[in-house]
Amino acid sequence: MSISSKNIFHMPVSKKQVLEYLRSSAHHPLLLRELARRLAIPPAERRQFRRLIRELNQAGELVKLKGHRYGLPAKMNLMVGRLQVHPDGFGFLIPEESGKPDVYISSRHLKLAMDGDKVVVRVEQIRRDQRAKGRIIRILEHAHRQVVGRYEQGYHFDYVVPWHPNITQDIFIPPHSHKATPGQIVVAEITGYPTIQRNPEGKIIEILGNPDDPGIDEEIVIRHYQFPREFPAEVLAEADRIPKIIPSKEITRRLDLRELHLFTIDGQTAKDFDDAVSIEKLANGNFRLGVHIADVSYYVTPGSLLDEAAYRRGNSVYFTDRALPMLPPALSNGICSLNPHEDRLSISVLIEFDSAQNAVNFEFADSIIRSCQRFTYTQIKQILLDKDPTTCQRHKELVPDLELMQTLARKLKNRRINRGSLDFDLPEPEVILDMDGVTTGIIKRERNISHEIIEEFMLAANEVVAGYLAQAQMPLIYRIHEEPDEIKLKEFLDYISHLGYALPLKKRITQLQLQQILTKFKGNPKEQLITMVLLRSLKLAKYSSDNSGHFALAAPYYTHFTSPIRRYPDLVIHRLLRELQHNGQPSTVRVNELTEYLPQTAEHCSYTERKAETAERDIISIKRVKFMRDKLGEAFEGIISSITSYGLYVELIDFYVTGLIHVSSLTDDYYHFNQLQQSLVGKRTQRRFSLGERVMVRLDKVDVERRFIDFSLLDKRGVSR
Repeated sequence: MSISSKNIFHMPVSKKQVLEYLRSSAHHPLLLRELARRLAIPPAERRQFRRLIRELNQAGELVKLKGHRYGLPAKMNLMVGRLQVHPDGFGFLIPEESGKPDVYISSRHLKLAMDGDKVVVRVEQIRRDQRAKGRIIRILEHAHRQVVGRYEQGYHFDYVVPWHPNITQDIFIPPHSHKATPGQIVVAEITGYPTIQRNPEGKIIEILGNPDDPGIDEEIVIRHYQFPREFPAEVLAEADRIPKIIPSKEITRRLDLRELHLFTIDGQTAKDFDDAVSIEKLANGNFRLGVHIADVSYYVTPGSLLDEAAYRRGNSVYFTDRALPMLPPALSNGICSLNPHEDRLSISVLIEFDSAQNAVNFEFADSIIRSCQRFTYTQIKQILLDKDPTTCQRHKELVPDLELMQTLARKLKNRRINRGSLDFDLPEPEVILDMDGVTTGIIKRERNISHEIIEEFMLAANEVVAGYLAQAQMPLIYRIHEEPDEIKLKEFLDYISHLGYALPLKKRITQLQLQQILTKFKGNPKEQLITMVLLRSLKLAKYSSDNSGHFALAAPYYTHFTSPIRRYPDLVIHRLLRELQHNGQPSTVRVNELTEYLPQTAEHCSYTERKAETAERDIISIKRVKFMRDKLGEAFEGIISSITSYGLYVELIDFYVTGLIHVSSLTDDYYHFNQLQQSLVGKRTQRRFSLGERVMVRLDKVDVERRFIDFSLLDKRGVSR
């Protein structure tokens, strides 16, 4: 099939047009000249067209075959994504295309790819349970140009043992080319990627220090994930040029809310305050909630150096002893932050809720505000739950507002849960450090009514903003959570059925039914385990320019609006909201511009978010194993939190730490894994280990490099079984 009219595509031809033509009209892979002819590319523009095709090929959106023909991966049983390598040598392709299953890749089919590489995989087998197997046929992009690890000397060569267990190959280093001493943590730049004949090669470019130096864990993680540690000088200079005093002309044009009782509620160590809240009880009995968000978009304009730096980072990253902010401190902790008793520019969302907690009215306003108080979560708990007389007296003018907020937040939460929103109340770890940065404890972070207030109010504001923009047909970045995979959901239902809770299988399991399960197990010893198993059955939330709703929240429209200091998508939403408020519905030209821009921004921000979350988990994991090193031989009480064919994972009660009892250490019988019942069962004794069961364990081994903790099982007398 050929195109007769030369005016079908207007040059320059876009990526979208090329991909759409190959998807709808090309029935086999095409040579570059064939594709150019069919798309009626004039000779004068062929060079630009070749560059476009190269970009699509490098990105994996097209695949170049033998014979120099180009085709779409999906039409050739190929998938593009990031490789996730397991420490044992095999890997999984994490597809870029939404809704596609992960693909298992055996070690012999990894084709020398390293963890994190962007690769093309040929899918060779799909089982009945939809699990897929494949092999890597091409490496599109190497993820690592530098590797952090421990430097060692061998007989014939030096090498760096990668810090991250997913990077399974040592990096060969030329001897006498550096000043590192064995055992030190270094950064090696890769000068040669692995081949069939040799390991990757590199050179040491930085010596970080010794494995137990204060702050070394954070430095390792920052280098491994290639987070920018400092802002370029020109970005800092641009931030410094921003006036620290708000122009009077800007104050005049805004809604003045400086006399309103509004305040921030954050953690004890927070320095960047995105949001403040206010509340009023109206004459008609309704609540009027105010959510006031720092107007970062006033200071950070599209195309500026600050904007480019914020986009590259995507979000702030938080560690136990420091933060890597998305914006320079002059903004994040300064003029943008809603610091108490200081005038600040804000975008305010004012929502009126009726007695059934329906948002019956709402308005948006460019405002100027002045926070009257910087509350911590602990202070709010002292006022609302503990009724601490000293704290209540100190803030007596705001106590009535806080009590109204408590009432509204609980009603909003009940309404949300009743519609099917899933309430995951999983504890988060909190690392306690001493003055020298040494971990002295790992506890479960407290959650109480103060956290609920902020959570419910931010959810409400995000929903209202998303619905308003969507109804106005303004393209935007949604926060989506796709419906779960049916097979994984069925496995979850099979699991809970063995706990005595049967849910009738229907074509579609609703959020409300899942929430009823969580409610059923509320307060049960297995509550946390049920929540964890359900979470594993669900997909990850992400950013997208296409709306598929938010499954876990049971929300048809949802976005992120409330944290523009630390999340780039929120900054984009602020700009779109202001554009709609000031200019009205966008023109066709503007819609086309946004349709081109928003998808790549959403994908990029999803990637930076996942990277930050993984890095934060890595830090917690390192702190856990280092904390347990000096406790070898000690006995602890724990709860079986997960069961596999190779053993029992036990979470300690005194510390938020998890370790493994390997099945080989259970010497009193041969144990087999019952997947449906999620238990290990002794063949002779019928001894059964089940999720949620309390056990006594002894700490036998701590492997800091692999971030692994080994326990052995003790009987009630503290004797090894």
